[in-house]
Amino acid sequence: MAFASMAAQAAEIKVLAGSAVLPAMVEIVPAFEQRTGHNVVFDYGTVGGMAQRVQGGEVADVAIVSKPQMEALESEGRIAAGTRSNLGKVGIAAFVRKGAFRPDMGSVEAFKRSMLAAKSIGFNQMSEILAVGAVDLVAPLPAPIQNYTALVAGVISNGREQQAAKGFIDFLSTRESLAVFAARGFEAPRATAARSRPRWPRASSRRAWGRSRPSCCRACARPWRSPGSRT
Repeated sequence: MAFASMAAQAAEIKVLAGSAVLPAMVEIVPAFEQRTGHNVVFDYGTVGGMAQRVQGGEVADVAIVSKPQMEALESEGRIAAGTRSNLGKVGIAAFVRKGAFRPDMGSVEAFKRSMLAAKSIGFNQMSEILAVGAVDLVAPLPAPIQNYTALVAGVISNGREQQAAKGFIDFLSTRESLAVFAARGFEAPRATAARSRPRWPRASSRRAWGRSRPSCCRACARPWRSPGSRT
């Protein structure tokens, strides 16, 4: 009877999200689905592309885009007021193929020397690098040339599952979920008094939910190359 009641109330939540959150969602989404009975369907891409789709009126329930894009969408009425939640920020880092020499990235000057000397090095958002077993993380870019993307979730105004969408965003703001984001390369969002973080029971199990790989570095417009390729 309890299962039938849960199934009757279950919703399909459509999410339009920047690809940087994919590695964290691999762990977070199954836990949310297990506890609520809802089904989360993701469509990943660039944050700019996702914002444009929301702005164009595409029917979906949750958007995860950059902070400036979220503010613009909310001002246009595309995001329900009071539903925004900061997920954290992710920076650009360097990576090399597995087992390769890791160059010095400790300063801008060291970065320049490493770039001149390196035979093969790639750049991407740290969350996507950490999700790939075939490459090694070198280090984040030095602070003076670092480029962070602050990602924010919000309920899309034209969505069909407003309540379930709000519940999903609340789950993304729990300590458990924020710990997953941190383990996947995100820096924690600044604390705000506007939103409280609900407590959820611990997950009793996990299931696999896809894989990702680096795509490109938006900071330097340098294409991602496979571990065996040369620049």
